[in-house]
Amino acid sequence: MTVGYNARAYRLLEAIHDLAGVDPRTAVLSARVSARTGIPNTCQAFTSPLRYLKELGLIRTAGTTGIRLVVALRDC
Repeated sequence: MTVGYNARAYRLLEAIHDLAGVDPRTAVLSARVSARTGIPNTCQAFTSPLRYLKELGLIRTAGTTGIRLVVALRDC
């Protein structure tokens, strides 16, 4: 994994955290995360690092519609 990829994943996690108001039960639309981070909501730029965060157990997906993922922080 490159530094750019890790930085993008961290920016996504930080935006999800902030948009969820630190509440792990709050769902956040990927479009809002994309707008906040400036990371395009595309498979390559957005979904790949999002999947990485999910595999680490840091987030969970609540549902999908195309690439409009609804994500929430995982309960700790």
